Amino acid sequence: MPVQHHVHKYKRNRLGREYTVYECALPDCTHYLPESRIVGKKSICWVCGKAHVIYKDSNGVLARPHCRACTKTTKKDKKEDFLDLPPLNIPNILP
Repeated sequence: MPVQHHVHKYKRNRLGREYTVYECALPDCTHYLPESRIVGKKSICWVCGKAHVIYKDSNGVLARPHCRACTKTTKKDKKEDFLDLPPLNIPNILP
């Protein structure tokens, strides 16, 4: 079979209890990587279908990696966006 040059669409596959690999879910592709080498690789998002770079968050790498734009925001994220507003120009009225 000839080598295919494309962006892979990774999904997690656990082999046994301790060994985890990420394999390409596209048909006719047999590519896979161990879990330790998946961060920083380009992949296709499972939600929107666009190419993105796989990142590791506080929960580790997702079973079906998606881009940051498709990640659901939490209340904490919205609060941080609120704090990015420019400061108000309030005159100092104290003597």
